[in-house]
Amino acid sequence: MVQSPPSAPPETAPTETAPQVDRAVQAAQQACDQKGLRLTALRAAVLRIIARSNRPLGAYALLVLLQDEVGRKHTPPTIYRALEFLLEIGSILRVESRNAYILRDHPERPGSPVLFLCDTCDSSVAVESPVLAELIESNAATLKFHIARPVIECSGTCDRCAEAAADTVIRGASDER
Repeated sequence: MVQSPPSAPPETAPTETAPQVDRAVQAAQQACDQKGLRLTALRAAVLRIIARSNRPLGAYALLVLLQDEVGRKHTPPTIYRALEFLLEIGSILRVESRNAYILRDHPERPGSPVLFLCDTCDSSVAVESPVLAELIESNAATLKFHIARPVIECSGTCDRCAEAAADTVIRGASDER
C-alpha cells in the first residue's frame, strides 16, 4: 500500500522513506534485468524523486525536482520518456485524474491497484486488490472486452482531513457560545 502522509510538502522526504527509495530502485533494476532493459541514471533519479514524495507529482514538478537532484535542466519530453519507461516496468502508477505519478509498492503484482485520493491534502493510498482485479477481468471476459489499462480512482477525504474538519467545526461551534 502506498500511503502519503498529508502533513509534509512533496519536496520533503521523511527519513523513514530512505528504505522505500532503495527498495523502489532495486525493484526497478530487477525488472529491467528480467526484461533486458536499462535503468539509466536519469530514470533512477526520477524514480527516487517519486519514491520520496508524499504526494502525486506531475511532470513539471518532477522537472523542477529533477534539476535540483541532478544539477541540470531537462526538457519535458525527457521527463515524459522516463515516466513512460517507469510505467512500463510497473515501478510507478499514473494518477489519471490528477495527471500525476506515485510509487507502486508492488510492481511485481499484475493488475492495477485502487487509488484513494484525498481532495483536501492531496495524499494518496494505493491498495492492491487481487479480488477486485479478478472481478474486473471476469466481467471483461464475459463482455469479450479487452482492457488496455484498468484505472480505479476514488477521490474523497482522508481520515486525517475529516478529523481536522470535524475539529474545526466543533471549535467553531464552541467559539460561538
